Amino acid sequence: MEQINYIAVIVTAFVIQFIGFLWYSPFLFGTKWMKLLNTNPEQIKAMGKKPHLIALLTAFFMSFMMAFILLWTNTNNIVSAIGLATLIWFGVTLPDSIPHYKFAKLPLGILILDIFHTLSMLITSAIILTLWK
Repeated sequence: MEQINYIAVIVTAFVIQFIGFLWYSPFLFGTKWMKLLNTNPEQIKAMGKKPHLIALLTAFFMSFMMAFILLWTNTNNIVSAIGLATLIWFGVTLPDSIPHYKFAKLPLGILILDIFHTLSMLITSAIILTLWK
């Protein structure tokens, strides 16, 4: 029986953190994201390291759970892994996120940027963990 590759889980967590770093950087969507939130880099920096540490811990948890789900469902090919990640996103993450953003009165653009970031993390983790058994 296959087991979870913990080294792959750790590497995946750092990779999806890097994706988040790029996603919310000025090179991609960071400027738009901050404008929609009516914030700036100084305010983000003033938050300290705690949000980044929380994001890293949740990336480890997400990576581990994706590895567990892939093992549990016996998903062994990239197409199935991407499909599974997309189903998790579409069936769990998306429906859960929409009301939170609506109740918080956040702009639709924030929801779109954030949920597609989550989709990219789920798909990336599914690919890495499927390839690196």
